[in-house]
Amino acid sequence: DEEDEEDEEDEEDEEDEEDEDEDEDEDIEKMTLPDLKQRLREAGLPDDGKKSALIDRLKNTVEKRRAEQADKELAALPLHALKQACDLCSLPSQGTKPQLLARLRSHYAKLAAQEQDADEAAQEPPVKQRKVEHRKAHGAGTPSTEHLARRAKR
Repeated sequence: DEEDEEDEEDEEDEEDEEDEDEDEDEDIEKMTLPDLKQRLREAGLPDDGKKSALIDRLKNTVEKRRAEQADKELAALPLHALKQACDLCSLPSQGTKPQLLARLRSHYAKLAAQEQDADEAAQEPPVKQRKVEHRKAHGAGTPSTEHLARRAKR
């Protein structure tokens, strides 16, 4: 029973940490320029550039800190827990602790890269909009009379 209670408490702590991380991202977006610059200076990072660049720089720093913390927590897990994590991720669960850690780190890095790609793709305009913008940028914003004539014949 005590183990179940501890597991529930651990899950609640993890959920609280995730909520705090989301809040921190939102807080960074809402920060004023002087506050952003101060946080960056405190982190030993350059504080020059546009506000959007400062926000990105600070978010990257926060994300790096989270990744380092997660890696420390992963490395602190006992062998049986690493094997369970491998099983949950459909990874081979045989091997030494360093082998399992390397396998899980690689897996999590791939997941993070996929998530970043998906985020970037979601921020891109749809293909049709990009084509229209491309045509406008290259002087082809309006269809030619020849094109309209061909279309009318169809």
